[in-house]
Amino acid sequence: MVELGPDVTWSTLIAIYLYLGGMAGGMWMLGFAADYVDKKGEKYYPVAKTAMYLAPFTLLIGILLLVLDLRRPGVGALGLLHILNVLRNPQSSIMTIGSLIITLAFLWGIIVAIMYYANASRIWRLVFGFIAAILGFGTAAYTGLLLALARHATMWNNGWISWLFVTSGASSGIAATIIATRILGSFTPDYILPEFKKIKEKWLDIAEKLHHYDILVLWMEIAMLIGMLIEVYIKCGALPIKWLVSSTSAAIAFWSYLVLGWATPIAMYYTMPRKNKVNIYLGAILIAAFALALRYAILLAPQLGWKNAGFPFH
Repeated sequence: MVELGPDVTWSTLIAIYLYLGGMAGGMWMLGFAADYVDKKGEKYYPVAKTAMYLAPFTLLIGILLLVLDLRRPGVGALGLLHILNVLRNPQSSIMTIGSLIITLAFLWGIIVAIMYYANASRIWRLVFGFIAAILGFGTAAYTGLLLALARHATMWNNGWISWLFVTSGASSGIAATIIATRILGSFTPDYILPEFKKIKEKWLDIAEKLHHYDILVLWMEIAMLIGMLIEVYIKCGALPIKWLVSSTSAAIAFWSYLVLGWATPIAMYYTMPRKNKVNIYLGAILIAAFALALRYAILLAPQLGWKNAGFPFH
């Protein structure tokens, strides 16, 4: 079994950062969409609130893990020195541009969360929420683009990986919001999510509808993954794919995602009653949890492949 040593440059903390960044982006996109379609605020508004509340804090946890991995808080994604560098030279590198997007997304997300907590007028929520959704899309896409521009890594350097991470972020964001809305609505003080009481009787119908859209996004996600693997095979042959499906830690994570994070929710959705709580909640938990395994597998596979071949990965 391959041990993770100094030649593995990016490992668990970075995988979690990519995962949480994508999930936060998915929450912002869902929050705007839910508020937009719910013109009377009688159905999806609690979902929009939950998504807008959780997104900035989800991203913040990811940023803190990134800073911890860098071990240099002063130059981390939200470190003062790094922010000043971004303002002085915003086009110096994809890392700098990405840090700017993440910083703006977090700060804007806090403003939007406050607006939703204060029940601002719908027009202002939609305007600010639309900007949050754009920044959320940028955040999710950047988590893939950061890897795509690493030209020395054959698994990463392709045009599909950003779209894979956007769709995976959207699916995990929807799934996490389904679970969080149920928890917040049932177990938190009324002043946090009072609107949930209005929809409590029809919550299962709402959750089933959200899960339906999540399954559709999950199909898009697997299409992006297939597209990525085809491009990798055309450009580089079978070896990088072999790293993904058979290189110990990466392979375990990849097959866990494919079986538990994709195939199982899909099978449950099409074989069980649509409004069954096990179908909805267990499916959402699996989708949300194993999106991390996908990031971990893609992040680790080329690094372990290079290490096995005797080359340093830098």
